[in-house]
Amino acid sequence: MYFSRLIFCTIILFLYSENAYSDDKVITKHALKSELFGTEMNYFVKLPNTYKAGSNYSYPVVYILDGKEYVQHFYTIIDQLSKGGLTPEFITIGIENKNRVRDLTPTKVEKIASSGGADTFLQYIEQELIPVINKQYQTNGFQVLAGHSFGGLFTLHAMQAKPNLFNGYFAFSPSLYWDDQTTVKSVKAYLKSIPKQQTFLYMNLGNEGLDDPYENSISMRNGYIDLAKFLEQNKSNHFRFESELLEQEYHASTIVVGTFYAFRTLYRKFPLPTATVKQGITAILQHYKNLSAELGFEVEGTLGRLRNAGLYHMWSDGDLKKGIEILMYVANKNPSSARTQNGLTQLYKADGQLNKALLHCQKSVNLSEADSSDYHQYQTLCESLEKQIQEVNQ
Repeated sequence: MYFSRLIFCTIILFLYSENAYSDDKVITKHALKSELFGTEMNYFVKLPNTYKAGSNYSYPVVYILDGKEYVQHFYTIIDQLSKGGLTPEFITIGIENKNRVRDLTPTKVEKIASSGGADTFLQYIEQELIPVINKQYQTNGFQVLAGHSFGGLFTLHAMQAKPNLFNGYFAFSPSLYWDDQTTVKSVKAYLKSIPKQQTFLYMNLGNEGLDDPYENSISMRNGYIDLAKFLEQNKSNHFRFESELLEQEYHASTIVVGTFYAFRTLYRKFPLPTATVKQGITAILQHYKNLSAELGFEVEGTLGRLRNAGLYHMWSDGDLKKGIEILMYVANKNPSSARTQNGLTQLYKADGQLNKALLHCQKSVNLSEADSSDYHQYQTLCESLEKQIQEVNQ
């Protein structure tokens, strides 16, 4: 197990280096004038590579506590998973705070005068930050909150304090020792009376409380095991829960490893089976409809995965007309995609409909960035189609 996770971490480091060269969108820093705090609050945004303002496609959002440190990490994991058709793409938001202990702890303890401000910080996220994100970007309303350590503690607090605010919660090594495990008790009380709404929670813990003698670490581990046992017993069709005890991992590494497994578990049924692709667009849409019922929210396939589903019918000697139907659906969702238009060109050409192939080829040229490799490739293809049409008409 340790060796496999070591390989996983090595792959993640490789993906970080690859993304440094492959991304065409950068992390942007923004400032929001907060009326609650009376000061500017920073947040960070990383958009999916397929994001295009004005398209008919919208995205779920993941909000990450301590976001300045973790926004690139989350984006890298999501980007690779979505490219493989394993999860949807996300708009990634990193939340920064002025006073970490104040903002992320749910109750006040005597030893730390500034503690206990989690409810105010949650109010800031709900009333000030999220409305700005929804106004500025093409969001679809599905929201995930993720946090590590004190951020994990805050995430669990948010789940029971504002149960309608997020659809999914990722709590990595949550500091459940805080204030005599108060959050363990409050989450238990909440789940005993939980309304029938779709909720997903992923939690993990490393070797805290095993290799160190600190009282907080031991209490943290005991609280985690107690809560995880209770949550496992209270799973239902409406409350999905996943826990991982990663005893070979350290406190600092549980978020690195856990991000991957959290998204994979949340979207366990997201991958599109080949048998479904073979049946065409109606079966594909039904697949996502079934997944939407499980998550309690409408889920769409990634544009790249749907485009590949259409092209599958050309690559595998499938039904070309089914492939065309799939790509026409994708084109309606994102009319500014040159690659989708090129896919339609290929399918119509394979089906012998050269005039329609040329029409979509010309669209792919017009949508491509001038002088790019794709632009010249599409232009050459259009010229070839024009010659073929002339030969047929002679």
